Amino acid sequence: MRRWYILMIVIAFAAVLSIVLLWTIHDRKPLPVEVLDWEELSKPQYIGKPVVVPARYDTTDIPIASYVVSQFGSKGDGRTDDTAAFQAAMDKASSDGGGVVYVPSGVYAFHGTLNIPTGVTLRGEWNNPEDSDQDEDGTLFLAYSGRGDEEGIPFITMQPSSGLRGAKIWYPEQTGNTFVPYPWTIKQASGMHITVQNVTLVNPYLGIRIGPEWNELHYINQVYGTPLKQGIAIDFTTDIGRLEDIHFSPRYWLNSGLEGTPDKQKLDQWLWDHAEAIVMGRTDWQYSYNISIENYGIGLKVNSTLSGKPNAQFSGLNIRNAREGIQLSNANEHGVLFSNSTIHSDGGKDTVGINIESSFNTVAQFNQITINGTPDVAVKMSGTGVATFSGGRFEGWSNKAIEQANGTLTVENSAFVGKGTHALIQPSIQSSAFLGNTYEGRPVISSLGVEASKLLINEERRDLTPNKPMEHKYIGEIPKPQSNALFNVKDYGAAGDGLQDDTEAINTALHAAGQDKGTVYLPAGTYKVLGELTVPSGVELRGTFDVPHHSQGNGSILLAYSGKGNESSKPFISLKSHSGVRGVTIFYPEQRWKEDPFAYPWTIQGLGEGVWAKDVVLTNSYQGIDFGTHPSKNHYISYVSGAPLRKGIFVGNNSGEGWIENVQFNPHYFFRSGFAGAPTEEDWTPLWEYQIQHLDAITFGNNQQEHVLGTFVFGSNKGLYFVSQNRKGTNAVIIGHGTDGSNKGIVVEGGGKLDFMNTQLVVMGKGGDKEHIVVAKDVGSDADITFHNSSVWGYADRSIQLSGGKVTLRQTNFYSQGDAAIYADGGELLVTNSYFQQNSTQVKLESGILSAKVFGNVGKGSVWAKAEIPLNVENHAGDKAEIGDNIGIE
Repeated sequence: MRRWYILMIVIAFAAVLSIVLLWTIHDRKPLPVEVLDWEELSKPQYIGKPVVVPARYDTTDIPIASYVVSQFGSKGDGRTDDTAAFQAAMDKASSDGGGVVYVPSGVYAFHGTLNIPTGVTLRGEWNNPEDSDQDEDGTLFLAYSGRGDEEGIPFITMQPSSGLRGAKIWYPEQTGNTFVPYPWTIKQASGMHITVQNVTLVNPYLGIRIGPEWNELHYINQVYGTPLKQGIAIDFTTDIGRLEDIHFSPRYWLNSGLEGTPDKQKLDQWLWDHAEAIVMGRTDWQYSYNISIENYGIGLKVNSTLSGKPNAQFSGLNIRNAREGIQLSNANEHGVLFSNSTIHSDGGKDTVGINIESSFNTVAQFNQITINGTPDVAVKMSGTGVATFSGGRFEGWSNKAIEQANGTLTVENSAFVGKGTHALIQPSIQSSAFLGNTYEGRPVISSLGVEASKLLINEERRDLTPNKPMEHKYIGEIPKPQSNALFNVKDYGAAGDGLQDDTEAINTALHAAGQDKGTVYLPAGTYKVLGELTVPSGVELRGTFDVPHHSQGNGSILLAYSGKGNESSKPFISLKSHSGVRGVTIFYPEQRWKEDPFAYPWTIQGLGEGVWAKDVVLTNSYQGIDFGTHPSKNHYISYVSGAPLRKGIFVGNNSGEGWIENVQFNPHYFFRSGFAGAPTEEDWTPLWEYQIQHLDAITFGNNQQEHVLGTFVFGSNKGLYFVSQNRKGTNAVIIGHGTDGSNKGIVVEGGGKLDFMNTQLVVMGKGGDKEHIVVAKDVGSDADITFHNSSVWGYADRSIQLSGGKVTLRQTNFYSQGDAAIYADGGELLVTNSYFQQNSTQVKLESGILSAKVFGNVGKGSVWAKAEIPLNVENHAGDKAEIGDNIGIE
């Protein structure tokens, strides 16, 4: 009996001890991972160990790296050749699956070239030259290779899903006033996804080269410098490239504080005579926002190459003192869009603000463009295409504001601030229209010999809604964890081998982080997660990627299994208020695609305000990100990409502001992923067809103010979908959205104030009535929806279906339209300065509309070119419709 009693005591004691131990493990304090100094971090024992680096400057994130170049022998003394050390560090990171190679402040000499492998980011320390003294310390690269050979190997070649962040690049032997050729400084290798961010190109001969080999998805952000021949050249880009916050000017070299800066006058003259800031060949759907160019011969050149022709959109393009501000040589049939931009030149004779060359035979749309200074001609139109101007300002010229020798030109609701010849119209034009403009003094439009049927001038009409400048409001501070504490999931037992269930280990690390806040870090690897993850407030779940990436880019991969067959079950990742996820790829190994996919719950769901997702790939989520079910004020979504199947992103329940930037949805994130069971390039069509019938890519509920920039969707039932939530809709400014390969481009079922600028919509494929824009009947007149500068094409059954709301279409290029470009049976409509390219019914107005105004548009087709009403308008609305001042071309 006594033995039995003792045995029971021992068993009870062991049980209590086990519980205590389990509780201790689950609730243990953060590991003692401290921010080490550079001397300590340079020791070899830290190679491959993620640490928070002691960054010299404030950063938008918590800088974490697993490799430091000094660990591999770099000196950073400005004399020793550090090429081999840098390459060794990056190759080691690549062989370990990817990660960040950090470059502390210092001066690094390179007599060779660098190759940044897939999955690797080379990151240094950088101060914005506009915000600081350029003499301050930072990461400075001295580039020596390739002198005299502009066809040589680029200084830095970037492989797919690689990044370059935080560096100043200087050519020390580019001195004096005679400028020597060098190869490209940075070049994208053939493939997808490179990021160049926070980089100053002090004095490269050639800056950044994208192409001419096939490539996709470059992201060039916050790049400054003084390129001497070409700044950025783009060609053969077949999926969205993005230029954002690019600034080229001679002052970045002249004010650099570095040795050998040239004479200002000689540098200015060289750039004026020889330099082109940005050159675009074939690039499909190029997005460009906030670009400034000063003192270049040609600010922006758009032309064709052997690979094809570009289409592109620009907003916030500011070109100052250029010989030719914009040179349009050619574009593809869908054209180019320019909005909210300024072109300035003080060059005098032979200078042109916008030069539309004789080879240009497609469409260029200019919305809220200011041309000032003293160019010889503000706008020169020599091509046979169509150019439309709306809400512009012509503020200065030395000879004439507009010279039109060919093609079709419309100028509407614009201001001519200056005396002299406002327009010279030659007899060889196809047509020209000036409507509702204002002039300093009386208008001077010279049109000697022009047939009366080709010219329309009516400056008395003033009943068009005015244009309104639109800019993207960036978030004040990009969200990040509340402390520098770092929790490596492998220290908590995660294997990252794709075999062991890492759910408990990751959640234990997250729980520990929840007490002192900080980052829970996933080193490169594949983490099998059979359960769900919860990220506490003040914590970020973070992978190896510092930049946007593709599903085939290695790094930190989460394999999600939970919730199969139940779309309402617990999300894979739940974010408590003020927490986020960054730099990971998420894949569902058990998801199918050749038949209807399995339902799954949301991949990421916010449980409160201030949640974020950045640089995340949703490879094949059934439902992607839900920042709308729970209150989500100040949510932030940046470069989330992938191929979601049923729902991509939902934002709502937002009583404040929210941000969605650079979302990129395309089936290739699934079929090019290389994951077991994924479709391939040869058999992905069933996947796309399912998305066309079922995917709502980005859905908006109730949002007091949403800021949307640079979003793109390929393959969806509805690209952007606005619904009513709690009887309220969304107020939003949406700049640079594209829907492609989809059933419907934009659908509005919930009211609100929606301002769109630079919108491109393409519908095609199986399933339903294919329409570019739908505004539903239940949308009241308090819903004010304006589209500035849009282009639509594809295989629409009907382009725009308007049944409710108040809709303004200003400058829409209807390349294809179906049975009607605009069909309105309700609501209020204003359509102006738009281009209808098909002979079928262009506007159909039913008796149920409240009002319609159709003014100042261009209708293409011989049937309408000479007609009294040169548009094919079916008006069943009687005097509720006003139609006039439209022109026709053959």
